This record gives sequence, C-alpha cells and structure tokens, in this order.
Amino acid sequence: MDEAIRALVESVENIAPHVWAVAVRQAQIDAWLSLFWFMVCVGIVVAYVHALRVGLRQFKESGEDEFILWDGSVLFILATVFIGVCMVVAIPLSLTSAVKGLANPEYAAMKALLALVS
Repeated sequence: MDEAIRALVESVENIAPHVWAVAVRQAQIDAWLSLFWFMVCVGIVVAYVHALRVGLRQFKESGEDEFILWDGSVLFILATVFIGVCMVVAIPLSLTSAVKGLANPEYAAMKALLALVS
C-alpha cells in the first residue's frame, strides 16, 4: 500500500504538477479554515463563560437568600450541555486538523487525491 501511494504521488507530480500544486494549496486552505473554526469555538466558549460569570455576579449582588430558577432555566441548562458537548468535540478536531494540514500539506493533498481515486 505504501508503495502504491508513493507511485501515485510520483505520477501526479510528474504528469500533472499543476494538479499536485492545487491539491497542496487546497490542503493549506483547509488547514487555515480549520484553524479559523477553532478560534470561533474558543470565542464561543469565552463569551459563554463571560456571560455566566456576569449572571452569577448579578445574582450575588441582588442579595437574595435562595437561588430562584429564572424563566428559561431548563433551556439554559440544555444550552449549556449542548455547547459543552459541541465544544468538547469541535475544538480538538478542528485544532488537530489545522495542525496536520499546516505541518504537512503534502500528506493532506495525498489523502485528498487518494479519496478521489478510490
């Protein structure tokens, strides 16, 4: 299998260097896009934590003795769980994809070309 991949890469580099260059460039673009989505996910987490801290501060400043569930508390809890699960999945996936694509775009190009062939 390893020899077949090497043969495919060599043939693409020799026969169609433009195709290889485009595939490598697309791998770099995909990596930057993954890095962008990583930053978006981190921004969502930071904004959510900030909103939570502001809400808790306002609750403490209100001087109430008991924690009273505000309207929409069930929706708030579900949103918290949903955002948490999404971020636990999205952040590592987007970061690893970005690092792999930026560190070795030729490998990502090779995988893309193999996916087209198979």
